Amino acid sequence: MLDHDPIHADIRSFLGDFKVQLEARQLRVKGITTDGSPLYPKPLAELWPDVRHQLCEFHVIKEITKAMLHAVAKLRKELSAKIPRQGRGRPGEAQKA
Repeated sequence: MLDHDPIHADIRSFLGDFKVQLEARQLRVKGITTDGSPLYPKPLAELWPDVRHQLCEFHVIKEITKAMLHAVAKLRKELSAKIPRQGRGRPGEAQKA
């Protein structure tokens, strides 16, 4: 548990300990999948320079969906502002003409 948001050094330390545990069990990493956080590429490249690193498709789609929903909400707000406001209730005789 960290008492602060993780930084590269925290990730490097955690992954370094993990690498030691894998090596103690004679295991090796063949591929790495992460959520796209900018904290991972540098430590991963330092610890496993020859291992393929890919982004999780779920997280990529989640970010695309979030961006699309934000764009649609912004467009709806802009279009809504362009619609003239109608008076409430039934129009009076002066308004019918």
